[in-house]
This record gives sequence, C-alpha cells and structure tokens, in this order.
Amino acid sequence: MTLEATDCINEIAKATPKDGCFVVKLLRMEISHPIWTHIKDISPKKAAVVMPIRNPQEVVASTWEYWKSVEFWKHCIFKILDMALSLEYTVVIVSHRHMLTEPKKEVAELVKALTSLGVLGLDALRVTCINPKLWRCREESSAEISATYPSGVSKLWRYIMDAHSRGERIFNPEKIRSLMRECDDRETDGYQDIMAKANADVIVEHNHKLVRRTRLLLHGFGPKIVDIIASYLGSSTDGEAALA
Repeated sequence: MTLEATDCINEIAKATPKDGCFVVKLLRMEISHPIWTHIKDISPKKAAVVMPIRNPQEVVASTWEYWKSVEFWKHCIFKILDMALSLEYTVVIVSHRHMLTEPKKEVAELVKALTSLGVLGLDALRVTCINPKLWRCREESSAEISATYPSGVSKLWRYIMDAHSRGERIFNPEKIRSLMRECDDRETDGYQDIMAKANADVIVEHNHKLVRRTRLLLHGFGPKIVDIIASYLGSSTDGEAALA
C-alpha cells in the first residue's frame, strides 16, 4: 500500500502545474496516515490538513447508524488533531455551514490561510466544486448546537467556532496543544459505554423492523408459520413480543 500510495501521489504531482497544488481527500486520514505522510510532496513542511467543522447533529444524521451519538463527532475531531499533533501538521479550520451558505467568502479565507502557510496555487475564484444543492442533512444544520449536548461536545464546538468567528483559521501544533488542554475530556467522558448503548439500541431497532417486514412479507402463509419465524427473529431482543 505504501508503494502504491507513493506512485499515486507522484503521478498527481507530475500532473499538477508548477505553481499549483493538489488535494488528497481522505475520510479516515487519522487511521491511514502512515501510508501517506512519509511522501515528500505531502510532508508537514509542504502541506496542511484542512478540517471542515460540521454541526455534530448533522454528522450523526449522516453517518452509519451504529454511531448515533454526538460523542462520535467529538472523538473524530480529537483523532484528527491527535494525528496532526503527532506528525507536526498544521490544521486549517473550515466551517461546513459557511462553505455551503457563503462559499466564496469561506473559500477565500481558506486560500488566504493556506497561502500564509506556503501552500500555494489554489484560486478561490476558480473553485467550482461546491454545490449547496448536495447539502445532506440540511434540516439538522444550525449555527448553534443543542443545549442538551454533553458539556465536552459543547465546549469543543464553542472553542473551534469561536476561533473561526474571530478569523483564527490556523491551528498550528502549539494552538492544538492549547485546545487539547482546554477541551480534551476523553479519559472521563464514558465514550465506550455511550457508544455500546447506542449500538445496542440500533441493533434492537433493526430487529424490530425485520420482524415487522417479515410479518408483512409472509402475510397469508398462515399464523403458525408467521409466529414461528417472527419468534425466531425477535428472540434475542424480545422484538416479536413487543410487536405481537
């Protein structure tokens, strides 16, 4: 994988204009970074991590159903910051909401931040890939977050978005360390228990749906067959009894 990644980046670099730049989009950069970050063209001295910040509820609504907790959002942010800190990358913050409601302004600020870091070649006027019509989970979007969120989630959100509103888009390693000292409560937030319960709730709901769909599908085969299959499907979660 490492050799393949190197070949891929080398080909992209060759195709990039001399004064241009290119973007590597990775949804799990914090996991796959050992494959990429040894490559000269995306080393910390020549690149930056661009991290869009999205409302936690939007993230929850658009992710796999097994991660239905806003704590998942917080831990994703911290994993990316952990990676950036360990490799000495600078992180540039972008507001997902602003990118879709004020794309020209937000992209201009992004280009300004990257240029100040020596990442050149991105022209804000020529960025045409942003389409607000593709904004998923728009109904969950808000400039603020719910007052019912865990304090750790709210604190991290406010810290980052307050910095964004002040025009502080660049988080160098020193600023990341400051954020961690202020907001990192992972040792005491009970994340594993929260996610285990969220997973269990989703599994129960899936089994309930399966029982309901099976009853509809087998309607007409006779009550005995339906009851036997439904009982089998719902036995581990009491789904059949709940839906009888």
